[in-house]
Amino acid sequence: MKALIKIIRSCHLAGFGSVVPVPEYRTVFPGYAEYDPYFLALKHAIINMATLGAMVAPSFGSGGIQFWCEDGGTSVEAHRIYRCLKSVKTRSDRKYLTGSSTADKRLMALQGADLTGC
Repeated sequence: MKALIKIIRSCHLAGFGSVVPVPEYRTVFPGYAEYDPYFLALKHAIINMATLGAMVAPSFGSGGIQFWCEDGGTSVEAHRIYRCLKSVKTRSDRKYLTGSSTADKRLMALQGADLTGC
């Protein structure tokens, strides 16, 4: 366990959380569509991934951030949001967003996201 903790600490992992409380969202936006709170959290996550990519690239030579979402009813809109945010020319960190795709539950990254409540 000590060796594992040492390895994890040496990786310099970064993270963030994005929470959209649905009852409060409903109060502010009473006519919202079903997945709007999710899409707001998704936008926040994508922007933060670009920011984190810019932060770690100088130290680790990162090739960029690959974005996956679970294949399903929200994946088309998720990709549209990704492309829209990546196209904002005033954000220099957008170059660290290097790909977007869908996958099913067999993708380990999506399994990890489920474990963390994402």
